[in-house]
Amino acid sequence: MVFENQNREGWDWKLAIDGRCSGAGSGGSGTRSGGKTTIVRMGLILLLVCAMAFIGGCSKNPESRLARAESQALANGERKQDCSTREGMRPEARLGMLSWNIHAPPFTDGVSGRLRSISMEVLCTRPDIVLLQEVFSPDDVESLINLLGFAYQRLPLEEPGNQYKAFLSLGPVVRRGGLYAFLRRDSAWNSGAVQTEFYPFEAAAPGWKIYQGDGYADKGVQVLRLQSDGDRIVILNTHLQAQYGPSSYVPVRRDQLVELRTLARSIDDEHIVIAAGDFNTHAAFECEFVDDATQSRKKTFPGFTDPVFARLRTDWENLVEPFFCKYPNGTHVSPSPEYPGDSGTWIDFYLAQKNTRKLVVKSFELIENDGPDEPYSDHHGLLIWLEF
Repeated sequence: MVFENQNREGWDWKLAIDGRCSGAGSGGSGTRSGGKTTIVRMGLILLLVCAMAFIGGCSKNPESRLARAESQALANGERKQDCSTREGMRPEARLGMLSWNIHAPPFTDGVSGRLRSISMEVLCTRPDIVLLQEVFSPDDVESLINLLGFAYQRLPLEEPGNQYKAFLSLGPVVRRGGLYAFLRRDSAWNSGAVQTEFYPFEAAAPGWKIYQGDGYADKGVQVLRLQSDGDRIVILNTHLQAQYGPSSYVPVRRDQLVELRTLARSIDDEHIVIAAGDFNTHAAFECEFVDDATQSRKKTFPGFTDPVFARLRTDWENLVEPFFCKYPNGTHVSPSPEYPGDSGTWIDFYLAQKNTRKLVVKSFELIENDGPDEPYSDHHGLLIWLEF
């Protein structure tokens, strides 16, 4: 499925019933006189309906809500924010990007407060493009628009109705892919020729494993096409299959990376192609340091290496690899690792096609958390400034 020239918005892991909150449990009254099982089942469905309405209600047309939020944000005008804690000034560069997995799957605690903190970083650093992963809820997108909409244009510009899916027409309703982006309104790249598409991966984990989430969420690639002063860029915002304990999903992740590479190669040579996001692919690297005896030796980070990383390194130029040793604790923090190396490893990257126009990293930093979801997410934000 492809959504061309459209933008996607986040969804609120709000539970819905195919747009019908009221009367959803009114059909059917059991089968036979002794059908206690059927009655219990219907009762559970009614409870589910009520719970979904209580948790967040139904959103038959989330796009209208998001459009109203954007209009309100523009009407309110620019807000004041304290950026005194930010280091240095915004560097002079052709393109600034912030990629961030904001950790907002359904039923996650504390999302609204974390979105405010994340939005403050966006407003203070002022990148041209903001690439977000795990934005599944319309309410979360609405919150982001309220916080950023006066300064940033949402991408997609409109929310396609078939961007949402429901489990057995009951819920939860999921925004496919969970990918979302913002473009700074006064950016040179906001030329009015912005296009977006969404491509779901063909390779995926089993969708019936809802308790894992990734297969059901229809992960894929958000394609952003931008141009400015003769330069054309295609940005591939993506989020690859995660690992779940003993279910490493190495073949799935490898095939998704092949799909990403195929998509990049299908874009004409006039465009600079950059892929960014959460690749769930643990990096292998070595850092050289000097011990107490001033003897140089090497230490490998992290302790766990994803075999897919070798493929990633072969197919792409990893723009952030020179910064691995500056931030050896990686891009991900976790309170209870499910597998070796889950916390404190590099799994988020910026990638560029090899043998194409040279990209120069003018500046790079991680916007780091103090701990899991404190104050931002279970991922650090990746802020990069490029010249080309």
